[in-house]
Amino acid sequence: MAEDSIMVTVRCLAFNHAKYIRQCLNGFIMQKTNFDFEVVVHDDASSDGTAEIIKEYADKYPRLIKPILEEENQYSKGGNILHNIMNSHTRGKYIAFCEGDDYWTDPLKLQKQVDILEQHPEYSMVYTGFQTVDEEGKAILRPDYERYMRVSFTGDIFPYLLRYGNFVLTVSICLRKEHYMGAIRENSPCFLDFNTVIASCANSMAYYLPEKTCCYRQSPNGMMMTQGKEVSRKTQKIRKYIVGLYLDGKIQKRGFLRHNIIKIDLLVFAFHLYKNGADKDYIKWIFKRDSSFLLIAPIAIIVGVIRKMK
Repeated sequence: MAEDSIMVTVRCLAFNHAKYIRQCLNGFIMQKTNFDFEVVVHDDASSDGTAEIIKEYADKYPRLIKPILEEENQYSKGGNILHNIMNSHTRGKYIAFCEGDDYWTDPLKLQKQVDILEQHPEYSMVYTGFQTVDEEGKAILRPDYERYMRVSFTGDIFPYLLRYGNFVLTVSICLRKEHYMGAIRENSPCFLDFNTVIASCANSMAYYLPEKTCCYRQSPNGMMMTQGKEVSRKTQKIRKYIVGLYLDGKIQKRGFLRHNIIKIDLLVFAFHLYKNGADKDYIKWIFKRDSSFLLIAPIAIIVGVIRKMK
């Protein structure tokens, strides 16, 4: 398989996912496409037999499954090591994601997404609906995740990412590599899924497929469950970085009305953080960054009160 023939690189991170990894890998194998794609599966020195299962699949499907089997855990070293490792093995024009405990359910997932991206250069990313499952793979309803799909739409989702935070599930997306590896994401002060989505949509639009093409597994060992406070801290740091780029004109300014709605949203969020004691310095930073925020402060207060009443 020549490097220039690879249309999509699927990036799969696994660690102690022996219970789930077969279902994950089977979701890749069942994909029906008219193009070549590869699956880079990184095992971070699992101790439960995950690596052996990955090797089994790589031996059986050598043109598709490309394993990276670590002898020493890389994540524990800190920094952005895993991201850099995966970048060095990413050859596709587009990138899709699925961690070792999640899985795809639609055999046409990649084909549908690539068809849209190939036909519509105005879209940088295609994301889809999803099903949340528990550890045993049983479908469950999580109100916050169901809300993600209700607010999802095709178009300019960047302002809504600033307002709501990340409502796009990484397991569902396929995006253009140049956006993922571009300066906005690569220069971020820290890295989460939020980086991937907001950097991809900063200067372009996203396409939403409402059909559920994948499953996100809710696990007690997941990052949000075990490192919730740290994730919140990093998310706020990323948001501040992105807001700074937007206010400095390094991210495409929206039209007059949309731009001012964004500014009101930013101020409403800043007031929320201040009131809840989460970040009292953010509101000072906002006013210092752009003095025009002082003019819209009364409007932002009214908007904040109305939203709280809903």
